[in-house]
Amino acid sequence: MASFRSRRAWCGFWTPNGRHRLEAMRRLGAKSITALVIPERELAWQILALNTEKAHNLKERSLEVIRIYRGLIDEDSSRPESGFAFYLDQAALVTLGVCYERVTRFGGGAYHPILRRLEDFSDESLRSALKQHEKRATMVLELEEKVAAVVKKLKERGLASPYLRSFVVTRINPLRWITGEPPPLEDALKTMRERVAKFNVEKIRPQDLAGAAGAPTTKLRRYKITNDHLISQKTRGAGPATDLPSHLRRACPYVRVLGSHGRVR
Repeated sequence: MASFRSRRAWCGFWTPNGRHRLEAMRRLGAKSITALVIPERELAWQILALNTEKAHNLKERSLEVIRIYRGLIDEDSSRPESGFAFYLDQAALVTLGVCYERVTRFGGGAYHPILRRLEDFSDESLRSALKQHEKRATMVLELEEKVAAVVKKLKERGLASPYLRSFVVTRINPLRWITGEPPPLEDALKTMRERVAKFNVEKIRPQDLAGAAGAPTTKLRRYKITNDHLISQKTRGAGPATDLPSHLRRACPYVRVLGSHGRVR
């Protein structure tokens, strides 16, 4: 547990690490708890680097970054954003943090690579820079609404995969073919919004989803998947294993055909 106390007029403590343990001890009726108390409030900004127990997932990191960001603004909003790049890690996390504040179940993983590539910390004041992040977050959430509508149509056509959102975002991503200077984030999001509006779900085939790190579950029902082997229920015991669907073989790049007994490893 790490607790931080401010020397300013505001009096209290932060728990950058150990909040769950603190709440657990309270529910157990504990009257005291061992804590590491450090008077420098600024140390709390290094929470992402200090957390050595486990790596934060994207949502946790984003929410932690936006919390730190708003705390910095409360202290002194005139300081340049670029001066806190070490504590905030990525400019993209600020924008995603705003998205997660507005929509708890937001799927930020599909958009993170794009934001990470196109967003940088600016030399503007924290308050002015936050307004830009909030504007971009609004654009991302508007795009997500359109992407979600396309994902729904794909599911209605019988395509079921946990990677449908990433598949759609990848298809409309204008950065895939750009090798030179990328466009501003606002322009990229505008292009993606135009492309998703023209997205034709009728042209998407089950095998197209194999490149999105997973084939549709509807096509996997007749196969038994174990940790080390992928065995065709149709061909087990007779017939060549090469009649496995091509999208299934592409979805498992480590697959090797052994013999002619329908066994795949």
